[in-house]
Amino acid sequence: MLSSTLRRALWRPIYSERLSKAQWTSGLRTHGGLLALAVFFDLTIVAMLSRSTQIDHQVARHFAWINIPTLSACALASIAMARMPRFHHTRWLAVLIAATTTTTMVWIQATGSLSSYFLITGAVIIACYRMYFGYSAGAIAASLMALLHISCFTLESLGFLRPEALFLSPASGIYELAEYRLIVLSSLLLVYLLTFVATNSVMNKLHASDEALAAARKQVADLGGQANRGRLSGTMLDGEYAVGERLGVGGFGEVYTALRVADEHEVAIKVLHPHLVCDTDFGERFRREAELIKRIPAHHTAPVEAMGIDVSAQIHYFVMELLRGEDLAAHMKRRGPLPMDELAVLATDIAAALDAAHAAQIVHRDLKPQNIFLNQRGPGQHQLRLLDFGMSKAIDSMEYSLTRSNAMIGTIGYMSPEQALGQLTEIGPASDVFSFAAILYRAATGHPAFQKSDTLAAIHDIVSHHPPPPSLWRAELGAQVDAVLTIGLAKRIDERYQSGGALARDFVAACSGQLGEPVLQRAQRLGVQVESTQTGL
Repeated sequence: MLSSTLRRALWRPIYSERLSKAQWTSGLRTHGGLLALAVFFDLTIVAMLSRSTQIDHQVARHFAWINIPTLSACALASIAMARMPRFHHTRWLAVLIAATTTTTMVWIQATGSLSSYFLITGAVIIACYRMYFGYSAGAIAASLMALLHISCFTLESLGFLRPEALFLSPASGIYELAEYRLIVLSSLLLVYLLTFVATNSVMNKLHASDEALAAARKQVADLGGQANRGRLSGTMLDGEYAVGERLGVGGFGEVYTALRVADEHEVAIKVLHPHLVCDTDFGERFRREAELIKRIPAHHTAPVEAMGIDVSAQIHYFVMELLRGEDLAAHMKRRGPLPMDELAVLATDIAAALDAAHAAQIVHRDLKPQNIFLNQRGPGQHQLRLLDFGMSKAIDSMEYSLTRSNAMIGTIGYMSPEQALGQLTEIGPASDVFSFAAILYRAATGHPAFQKSDTLAAIHDIVSHHPPPPSLWRAELGAQVDAVLTIGLAKRIDERYQSGGALARDFVAACSGQLGEPVLQRAQRLGVQVESTQTGL
């Protein structure tokens, strides 16, 4: 086990350490900066040595003539290489390492040969090259440091170099002993080896962690891609549309991206769930949804471009514009409570789309953040669209036959009291206005107006209790926003705003503190009901 651990610590890692252009440039710039700092220290040391009376000035001059030009040249070469991406990196990096380590050895020899201070310097050099440039650079630095130390020791032992110290005159007696110098040399070589082993092990573990993280991310991405693949992904629909990933699933159907083969135009396709195809009521609902969308101006929804049935696969579908962006639910989850100016814009945009639907004699009946889409129009720009008219009804035709009597229509937390009670004949534009007010409450406070997780408890709150004033969650909203949302969430239909535009106008005025007195008085009259029902919250 020890041998395998040592082998992993010493050997080249199995992963690639090929540096990107950015990593290479950053490493070289750092290298050049450190060498420039070393030159500054050298200049300082030479200035100090030149004033000393105990130092051989000839040795100090040799030290300056070798170290300062060499380190300066290495610093300039590093910066130049960082600016020339097509430079032969490996060859010239080896030259830089050799020059730097040799210069370090001049330090060591001139300042007392194998001194402890430069023991630290050598270890730092090895660690830096291994971390910044990879295994080869670290191994070259460690090998050169060891080789140069052995060479100095050999030359001292043969008498070609005198073991004198620049800072000590003369050298201490114990350093004259070859055995002592051999022990010091062995210690240095061991420290350099341990430095390389330790740094290599750390970098191997870091790279292994990076690889594991990258593999995990790829797995998550693959799972996400699988999650976005529906039953029709990769198929050809009606011989005209190449179906791509699934965008969403609803109560009646699924929505996919698709490519219209004839003109290679990207679209969205909504298909009816296969288990509902044989149900004539649901088939009629599906067809009616497409017809209702056609009645609304295109810039307020995802316009329907075509309808059809793939007879061979028994698939009912309609083709819509493909929108890019996110729904309001995702937007609010990402952003939290929206700023006042954004709230005003959101209220105005929702009101415009909602009033357009009502003008087309359509009640949405399932207005919620997930059915409001922020279609990306450019950086920081979006256009609001209403989606999913599967629960909608046409006011002029009064098609109640497709909905069971006393059925609850809508989504808990955003449905009106009349929807919660299943009073189908009472559901109209004011019901959508209630849902609109609940959406604004959530966008302004970050909390749903009706928070009970239990369905029966939530219905009881919608019918009987008023939510806490928004300013209790967020003080800057103030009493005027409280007043507008109190009216918007009124239990009785005749006490509510009757259009999205009326609610939005007062909400925008309240955001700027300019709400009229009549609206405040109207809210105060409803406030009596709020106070009387707060005990149930």
